[in-house]
Amino acid sequence: MPNQFVILAHARTGSYNLVSLLDSTNDVSCYGELFKTKRIELNKFRLNKISFQTTEQRDTEPARFLSELRNLTPRKHFGFKIFPQHLVNVPPLESVLESWKWVLLFRDPLETYASYLRAHSTQVWTHRKGQTIEDSKLKAPVRFTEESLAAFIKTYGGHLAKCREVAATRDSFAISYDQIGEPATMAALLSFIGSQARPEELTSTYRKQFTGSLADGFENWDELQDHIEKYSPFPILPETTVRAS
Repeated sequence: MPNQFVILAHARTGSYNLVSLLDSTNDVSCYGELFKTKRIELNKFRLNKISFQTTEQRDTEPARFLSELRNLTPRKHFGFKIFPQHLVNVPPLESVLESWKWVLLFRDPLETYASYLRAHSTQVWTHRKGQTIEDSKLKAPVRFTEESLAAFIKTYGGHLAKCREVAATRDSFAISYDQIGEPATMAALLSFIGSQARPEELTSTYRKQFTGSLADGFENWDELQDHIEKYSPFPILPETTVRAS
């Protein structure tokens, strides 16, 4: 029987890339942010095939919403991604997902913070193959402030705490941003969700946005380093399921 899985992620951790890779297989249907606050993240073709057309309907009956969407591809393993706030915004959702397989996705906090600042500054949230974006946006440096870092650490720390909670209580697989696309990790992940696909078969429509060094991405890198050295603010990441050899 096909499995059901959910990817628990945080913004800027590579979740769309991971979704795209998994959805590229013949035996997996993996969706993006189905419980986005202001809209149902589905293309018109899929949306027109289910009875849910508003976020209010979706949030009231998340189990039936997922069941209808799942029944569009009943022979495939079915998954989608969520952020921790979706579980807060739609209280019934967590109990619906209790028996599902959970994929826990996280990224180095400093890299995530930099990417988060850049996306907010440029309003470029994804970079897809074939999409033309000005270099000035892709290479835009960001500026650290104590206020923005404190706000980020609060939300990201909450995400990591939720990952640890799920790891201790649910059937889960933990993967870091740097492991996405790595053959051994992806083989283990595919096996975890029940897919028969091979890692070399996976393809993604998403591209990395910023390819420079972390230091080059900050206008005031030295100030950030001084702050980190003084306060050690970043939370510790959970352990991944597949260890580096």
